[in-house]
Amino acid sequence: MINSKHIMATLLLGLVVGGGALALKGRHDEKARLDTVLSENPIYHPRLVRIELEPNATSGYTETKTIFVTYSEITIAHWQACYDDGGCSYQPRMRENETPQHPVTQVSYFDVEEFVHWISNKTGFPFRLPLESEWNYFSRDVISPAEKLFDDPRLAWAADYVTFSNRPKSSKTKVVGGYGTNQYGLVDLKGNVWEWTQTCWSTDYSDLTTSKERSETCGGVRIMQGEHRSYQSELIRDPKIGGCSVGSPPNNVGFRLVMEQGV
Repeated sequence: MINSKHIMATLLLGLVVGGGALALKGRHDEKARLDTVLSENPIYHPRLVRIELEPNATSGYTETKTIFVTYSEITIAHWQACYDDGGCSYQPRMRENETPQHPVTQVSYFDVEEFVHWISNKTGFPFRLPLESEWNYFSRDVISPAEKLFDDPRLAWAADYVTFSNRPKSSKTKVVGGYGTNQYGLVDLKGNVWEWTQTCWSTDYSDLTTSKERSETCGGVRIMQGEHRSYQSELIRDPKIGGCSVGSPPNNVGFRLVMEQGV
């Protein structure tokens, strides 16, 4: 006679073992997918560098956080892949001195959002722009703190204006890696271009050691980082809907990306 209790135990054991095997396979597949994304794949993006962020007074986290940062700014070749795949509406144009291995420039914040959406869907991992605090952390060995121009906090806007006006005016860039490598293996933090961050510009703070940073409802202006801190309108190409934000992105604005992953 068939023992019904034995059959039930066997079925339950099978479900547990099978479920464990599926979970293990899921973790293995996730790890394999991440390994593929972390390896250099010029068709999609530069290789990623793992960086451990330590929390500070203004962090939105209280424990060490792991992020992966693209080792270089996104190039014309990377952007062209997005355009060819239908993910980006802006077509990159190479100037006389440029090659596909130069950083893509003349991209607005909204252009960058298209690239972020495309690459996130393409890889299955959530990419984004770095926060200013993250950018400051992984560039600290090559970027000196900005010189304090005024003690009166009411003049913070004037200090920002001076920094903004000191941005390089040259439109020429170098091939990726032309501005050196830092301790993490990231290149071109002091060039080629100013890089978009996710952080809002605000007159409420000028020092991230004392104020929380915001990345939503920015009012149309974002912090940019490079050799000096600056800011830039998000820029809307369509004059019919852009209002005060209408404009063509300048030749010295590009970006790199960050991916957060808990493995």
